[in-house]
Amino acid sequence: MRSKDLAIGALIAVAVGACTDSDHDLSQAAVTWRCGGPLDGGFAEILLAEEPIQSPYPPAPYVLVLLNQPAGSLAPGSWTVNVPAADAFYSPVDDWHEKATSGTVRIARIDSTSVHGSLQLHFPSRNVATDFDAFWMLSSGIGC
Repeated sequence: MRSKDLAIGALIAVAVGACTDSDHDLSQAAVTWRCGGPLDGGFAEILLAEEPIQSPYPPAPYVLVLLNQPAGSLAPGSWTVNVPAADAFYSPVDDWHEKATSGTVRIARIDSTSVHGSLQLHFPSRNVATDFDAFWMLSSGIGC
């Protein structure tokens, strides 16, 4: 009976850890271009992080959304993630991430300094639903 109690305790500890992780405020956002998308046309990359984003590799926790759009062709619209056109990843700690199981990303408006939109993503350990105002971050991906 003791081992059964320990197993239940371990499951509760894991569940509490997963719930605690959802407390991260991913209010910082940036968008950039990356090479290596379909047919090497590149893709748009949207980052949401807890701390100000200063590079394409922010410290965890962060969310990374990949939209398979050739460089310079990003336009308002909606994407379903976990399909070839879009994907999303959540990194709760450095050097580890999990892929979104489902969700949507919506871009409402694009201007010369930022991309405005919202997302609703479902990951194994948490859900992320937020509006974002992502600033354009310089990238070397324009010449893919």
